[in-house]
Amino acid sequence: MGRRRRPNEQRLMAALGVVALSAMVFTDGGLFGDVPDKPTGALATAELPLIELHLSRADTAHFERLYTHVVGPERNLGRYLAENTWRRAQLGYDGQVYDIRVKSHGRDPDGHSEMLAGWRYRFISLSIKLEAGERILGLNRFKLIVRNALASAAPVMRLASHVGAFVQDHRLVRVRINNWPEHLFYFSYSLDDRYLESSGFGPFRRVFYDYPESEETDHAMVYSARAPDQYFEPEVFRGHFELALVQREIPAREWEPLSQRYAAFNAAISGRAETQTDPAEFLDLGYMQRYETARFVLGLDGHGSQFGNLRVLLNTANGKFYPAFNRDNDSRELDLSAGRTPEFQINTYLSRASPLFHYVATSDVLRQQVYRGIYEFITFGDRGSVGGLERSGPDCRPFVGGLPFVGKVRPAGATPCTVGSTPPPDVFN
Repeated sequence: MGRRRRPNEQRLMAALGVVALSAMVFTDGGLFGDVPDKPTGALATAELPLIELHLSRADTAHFERLYTHVVGPERNLGRYLAENTWRRAQLGYDGQVYDIRVKSHGRDPDGHSEMLAGWRYRFISLSIKLEAGERILGLNRFKLIVRNALASAAPVMRLASHVGAFVQDHRLVRVRINNWPEHLFYFSYSLDDRYLESSGFGPFRRVFYDYPESEETDHAMVYSARAPDQYFEPEVFRGHFELALVQREIPAREWEPLSQRYAAFNAAISGRAETQTDPAEFLDLGYMQRYETARFVLGLDGHGSQFGNLRVLLNTANGKFYPAFNRDNDSRELDLSAGRTPEFQINTYLSRASPLFHYVATSDVLRQQVYRGIYEFITFGDRGSVGGLERSGPDCRPFVGGLPFVGKVRPAGATPCTVGSTPPPDVFN
C-alpha cells in the first residue's frame, strides 16, 4: 500500500495540480517573444548571426525523401535511421566558407520540420560537424533546431533560469539554405566542458558516451535504463566510462577520481552499493530543491529524465552532481487517473522510471524540501525566493501566478531580465 499523504500534503498537491495545468497555457510561444518565422523588416537587419548552408540538389532531395519516413503514411523509422547518414556540404559564416558534414537531427524527429511558401520549402532540424579544429560560435559540432520544435520548451527554459538551474542554451540565428528564403533556427549549444568553462563553470564536468554501434548517446553517465528491465551493471558501466573519457579527451590525471565518483553515485542510486550509501551525499540539496520545484510546477513528463535525454554535471570542487534542463523536458497535462501521482508523471516515461528521480521522490528529506519549494513558489510567485535563491525581482516581470508570459512582448521601458540561461556564480556556494 502506498504512503498515505497528510492533509497539508494533499492541499499542496491539489494546488500544484492547478499550477502545473496552468503552465500548459504558456507552451505555444517562442523563447524570444512574438518573432516571426521569416525575418522581415527591421529583424532582417538585426544583429542575429547569419549561417548560409550550401546543399546540392541531391542533398535537398535526400532530406525530402528522408522525411517521408518520419511523417505521413510512409512512416518507417527503421529506414529513416538507416538512410540518415552524414553528407558533405559547405557552410558560410562571417565571411568564411567551411567544409562540413550534415545530417537530419534526431532518432525520431517528428515535429522537427517546418514548411514555407505553399509547402515548397521544407526546413528541418540538422546536426552539423565541422572539420577538426574549426569552430562556429565556439562549437565544432552543433544542432540547428527549427523553432516549432522548441515551442513547448519555452516555459521550461524560462522557469529553469528563473530558479537558478542549469539550462541547455539555445540562441536564435538566421539561416539561408541555397537561394531559399531566410528562416529562423535555434543554434543549440551542448552543455559540455568547453561550454561550461567559457561560461564561468570551470570546475564542472559532463562525461557522456557515444555508443559506437548506434547513434545513441548516454548524455549523463548516470544510471538510467535503456529498457524497462535493464539493471545497472557495474562492469559494463566501467567499460563505457573509460571509453567516454577517451572520447571526451579528458586529461588522464582526472580519470581515476572521475571514475570512482561516478561509479559510487551510480551504485548508490541503483541500490548496488556493497555498503548502502545515501544518494543525498552526492547531491546539492538546495539545488535539487530548486530543480525539482521547477519540474513540478511545469508539469513535466519523464521524457527529459530518461536515457539519451538526461544531462547531469559533476562539480569536481565539491563532488556533487547537478541535473540540467534540456530541450527534451516537455510539459503535458497532469494525469491523476488510476491512482497516478505528480511524482509518477515527472519521473516515468514509457513505463521506465528514472532511478535518480525515483530516489528524490522517495527521500523524506528531499521530498519535504521540494514541497517547501513548491509552497514558496505558489505563495510568493515572482516576489520571493525558492530555496533561499534571491530572485531578480522586477527585472524579470511580468509574471502571472509565478509563470512568465511566454510569447508576449515586454512593456516599453521595462528593464530586460538579468537572469541568464545558466545560474549566477554564487548559486553553488
